[in-house]
Amino acid sequence: MLVGPPGCGKTKELLVEMTSVAGRYMFALPTTDLIGEALVGLRREAALSGTEPVIRAIHSKVAGRAPAGVAREIADAIQELSSLRHAILVVTHEGLMATDLSCAAAAPWHARIDEVPSATVAGGFRAPASSRFFQAAYDLAPVEGTAWHRVSPKADAPSPADILADDLVGGLAAFHKRSRSPQGVFVDVADWRDARDRERTVRWWSSWTPAELAPFATATIAASGFFHSLTCLAARKWSGTEVEFVRREVGGGQASTRKPTVRVRYFTRGHRASTEWWFPSGSGKGREGKRCLAAVSRHLEGVDGLGYWSGNEGVVSYFEGCVPGEQVRPKVAGSNLYRRQTSCALIYSSKARPEDAILLDVFGLTREEVERAREREDIWQFAMRGAVREAGFDGLYTVYVYDLWQAEALAAMLREAGVADEVSVEPVAEAGILDVQRPKPGPKPGAKAAASGRSFEQREAERREGDRLRKQRQREKERVEKAAAGTLRGRGRPRKPDGGEASP
Repeated sequence: MLVGPPGCGKTKELLVEMTSVAGRYMFALPTTDLIGEALVGLRREAALSGTEPVIRAIHSKVAGRAPAGVAREIADAIQELSSLRHAILVVTHEGLMATDLSCAAAAPWHARIDEVPSATVAGGFRAPASSRFFQAAYDLAPVEGTAWHRVSPKADAPSPADILADDLVGGLAAFHKRSRSPQGVFVDVADWRDARDRERTVRWWSSWTPAELAPFATATIAASGFFHSLTCLAARKWSGTEVEFVRREVGGGQASTRKPTVRVRYFTRGHRASTEWWFPSGSGKGREGKRCLAAVSRHLEGVDGLGYWSGNEGVVSYFEGCVPGEQVRPKVAGSNLYRRQTSCALIYSSKARPEDAILLDVFGLTREEVERAREREDIWQFAMRGAVREAGFDGLYTVYVYDLWQAEALAAMLREAGVADEVSVEPVAEAGILDVQRPKPGPKPGAKAAASGRSFEQREAERREGDRLRKQRQREKERVEKAAAGTLRGRGRPRKPDGGEASP
């Protein structure tokens, strides 16, 4: 395990090793976009080493890709390249996790992974009608010693492409995709007929762990936050003694004796970053949360020379066209594209979600561990994509985050990693939301006390009066609507066509 802050040389060490030491390597990166950077780096290092390894990239965006699927292509390439003395197969994390890697044991192969794969997912769904589809498409097998059952696609189960194109079950693409992977998917039903209960939520989870790398002669993951990641936490819980991690620090000291000064600026200490606060479900909500976002946007609009910025999907849509600098994805682990920038902003939230209760249950994790693995790690990786990752940079580097908790967590990580000599945490008081508090759910303060001061008879009388007034308003509304439609009639019996009264 290569560990160290981004920019300390972890990725470069992998590139140098794979190009200078003959062997067969599988090199996995977080996204297809990063593969282009990696290919340039591999060819450069190979030229410097005077070697000529065969370098091949396989991913979903390769032109002319065969229809067999990425996982099948990767397995075929491993077998084909096994006859070569020096070869490097470049794939994505998704490709790595989707492939049956047992074929790597036939000839010595080495796994090299840049950054931590996002390997653990969970969710839930109700299927009172579609349970029949699941019953026809998937078998269930109990996992000994647990309440979980492994899901296995039947021979005639729909393909991932068919699932994605289906309007009814396409929303469970991750479930169907993981069901075909070597690590599989696990559900908490023993029989799909149990899912016909309209009150039953089928819980599911899937977790790739480094235990899947067992067919390789050696395996290395180059990542700064690996031991706090869900991948590591899940592996230690689920795989037990199957996986042993050996930590090796890289880039213990920078080439320059001088280091940058980092300033972490935040907008509020009154509440936490939250997409539910900014964009809550339900009409008439979210005005205060959006007002806070507007204040952040107005301030960032005036930041001179802001390098790059991002946020949650809703935040990006809200800020787009207003905030200067380059708009990027919030998850940019492994990228070197922004290393000339001296400032960045990430207005972002990735707290524990409802479905994380499954991970807490299965792997014995805490909400603090989940937040550390998600939000804090994403902010850390984002901030470290700029000039601060360069060994020779000794200027001022500024990071904008939303709240005080995020700022303090990032500052602590920067200090622990020895990235900067000075790290300061500063409020952006001029934005005007420094002490804005988010209302707590439940009755308004004092409402319960006021209610408890009245007798039962008084409360019942108030309830009846409220009901009477609501019904009165409803009748008045209906009367106005009938009058507008010309169907309103006066009191008494309706008249006969000849002017007489109709009999009852």
